[in-house]
Formats: sequence, structure tokens, C-alpha cells
Amino acid sequence: KQVYNLFSNFGNLECIVTKKHKVFIKFRSGYFAAVALNYLNGLPFAGNLLDLNIAKIQRNANKK
Repeated sequence: KQVYNLFSNFGNLECIVTKKHKVFIKFRSGYFAAVALNYLNGLPFAGNLLDLNIAKIQRNANKK
């Protein structure tokens, strides 16, 4: 809920996925993801500093 509240301020979210100590947030728009990264990267959140990156999309290796 805290993650949603923080990131939804920057635009509509499609989903939030948590894996181990990482959280993946998918915005409906890449623009809003970039704005969130620009404003939030390095800020304190839940006792840690946010280390934000744009995820790389994996493409199907068999597709040509």
C-alpha cells in the first residue's frame, strides 16, 4: 500500500510485483515512469534509500 501510494502520485499504475528485496512497478505510460524515477531516486523510503531503474524488456529470442 505504501509503494502504491508513493508511485501512483506520478501516474496510473498497471501492476506492482514484489520479488525478494525488489519491487517492480509498471506504469501505463513510460513518461510517468521516467518522471517518478527523476523525482524519487535516492529519496528515503521505509528505512532505505530508493534505488530506481528503468527495467529492460525481454523480447522473445525466437522472434525475428
